[in-house]
Amino acid sequence: MKILIDLSKISFECRLMLAKSTSDENILKALSEETYPIVRRTVAENPDATYEILLKLSKDEDWQVRKAVAGNTNVTSDILLSLSEDVNYLVVEEVLGNTKATPEILLKYSKSKPKMREIVARNTNATAEILLQLSKDEDLNVRIAVANNISATFEILQSLFLDSNSLVAQTALYTYREKYYRENH
Repeated sequence: MKILIDLSKISFECRLMLAKSTSDENILKALSEETYPIVRRTVAENPDATYEILLKLSKDEDWQVRKAVAGNTNVTSDILLSLSEDVNYLVVEEVLGNTKATPEILLKYSKSKPKMREIVARNTNATAEILLQLSKDEDLNVRIAVANNISATFEILQSLFLDSNSLVAQTALYTYREKYYRENH
């Protein structure tokens, strides 16, 4: 038995709660049309939001809604590719932090501003080539992020043992031990 709800008849608070907790595709689709950006953003954060809903919300006028789409665990790489060109740098940063960001997206921003390079260096989906390049970066925070990335190869981590900054070297040593332990136990 299907129950139909007129969403316009329920309170803003209830619509917001539904946006966060429902897995019903029809309710999420209706709430994605909501006037209030916070409701649309909450739909975009919902792990049960479908591809069609996320695609529509990725073009939303509100940057916080687009940022929420970029951070959704179910967002697809094609949507992330589109959002990687967003005019708002916070949306792009969210794309770079998503482990579904493709190596192509990460490579493009591995040559960008220091904050963007740092986020790329933290992403466990970054390739060995990207991490090797970033392990030699002039920015300390970028090298720390590489040293802390469990996806960095043993060779990259070993090269960071010799970094001129002791925090980078210590972080690389810690990550090396953690990676070794995970792979051998």
